[in-house]
Amino acid sequence: LNGNTTADTITLDLEGMKAKGIGGAILVDSDGSGVQGNREVATGPAMGGPQWMALFVHALAEAKRLGLEISLNVTSRWDVGIIGGQTVTPEDAIKLLSWSRTSIEGGGNRAVSLSAPRVVNGFYRPIATLAYPLRQGAPMPGAPESNRAAILDLEFKTASKETGFSMPPSEQVLRNGAAVAGEQDAEVGEVVDLSEHVDANGNLAWNFPAGQWEVLRIGYTDTDKQLTDAAGHALGLPLDVLSAESFDHYWQQAVTPMLDAARPYIGTSLRYLATDSWEAGGANWTAKFRAEFKRRRGYDPAAYLPIVAGRILTSREVSNQFLFDLRRTVADLITENYYDRFADYA
Repeated sequence: LNGNTTADTITLDLEGMKAKGIGGAILVDSDGSGVQGNREVATGPAMGGPQWMALFVHALAEAKRLGLEISLNVTSRWDVGIIGGQTVTPEDAIKLLSWSRTSIEGGGNRAVSLSAPRVVNGFYRPIATLAYPLRQGAPMPGAPESNRAAILDLEFKTASKETGFSMPPSEQVLRNGAAVAGEQDAEVGEVVDLSEHVDANGNLAWNFPAGQWEVLRIGYTDTDKQLTDAAGHALGLPLDVLSAESFDHYWQQAVTPMLDAARPYIGTSLRYLATDSWEAGGANWTAKFRAEFKRRRGYDPAAYLPIVAGRILTSREVSNQFLFDLRRTVADLITENYYDRFADYA
């Protein structure tokens, strides 16, 4: 009901549940009032605010009186699923890789101004500036002017897009096109890290060997995802679920105050904490991702990042293996730094 309730309504609801033999309730600050053509209700008190806290504590007190168990979903809305809100800064928000590419004809010293990668919410952090020869020329695999097939389902394989809603079939991330000998854009060993040759404004100076080269300026930024209420009003940013530090910040700023208010009822009427679903889109980088990838997969991902941007390095098999390792690392970090950490805190 979009948070639109009163103390009397809460009491009536809980007494009705008790009378019907229902053992408790999950409190979810969301809105289903407009489902199946019903009239939507106005937005109630903001989750975590003084009015909401008073209603929350009242619900816990009434549940204790009636012998009911309450679970709390620790974020507002379920259209994103993962936790987030007004306390989440761009530094702590969910993130994706972002890059720009520049073609350069080699054969001597070149001074080039590299275009800036896309920046969302004013947040961007560089990872590396990479240069590599283009054996097949500038056209991307899969481009009309290229006779090479693109890496299949690259958006899904880079974890930059969801494969669907509510546990959809996701076998497309395992589909690989047929490899063709000599189709690679470059060898992994030919990728050169030019980060120390680029200033903060993207000005690059380097002596390029002869031939056609591409320079990839790559880093990470926030995704476009925003939490909104039923009326479309912004509720803040979804959390970087790959980062333990971001999770800790959110818990301290958003969850701890609710638990402090509920302390007299923890273990009696307040029994469980919950987080609902996943509709947050893609996520494939965080501040410690490179170090975590090295530790878990045993090699540095930096030289392989042109694959994320659509290039084939060494072979199609090597490129797809890197993308698998990327997704495995993303999954490991989400499991450990979000779901496992949530369970430990709860």
